[in-house]
Amino acid sequence: MKQPVKFVLLVGGVAASALLIANLLQAKAPFLKKAQEAGYADAKDCGYCHTKPKGGKEMNARGTWLKEKKAEKKATDVDVTWLKDYKEAEPAK
Repeated sequence: MKQPVKFVLLVGGVAASALLIANLLQAKAPFLKKAQEAGYADAKDCGYCHTKPKGGKEMNARGTWLKEKKAEKKATDVDVTWLKDYKEAEPAK
């Protein structure tokens, strides 16, 4: 294969990968933005509802509560406005 063709394929592959990654990172960002807009200033990253700041499948207590609320309401998506009813667990003494 000629060098210019390889270069075009490489640049195209890098650009496509960057777009895919950007799209995946923004997939749940609306939840975070909505939480912030609803007044939850401590919602700084995905760790607000997940066990890791970058998100993932594992949920913390708040995220588990939201998932349970979603199932209870038979909703398609989580609605961050439900957080007004969420009660933090009392710290262990």
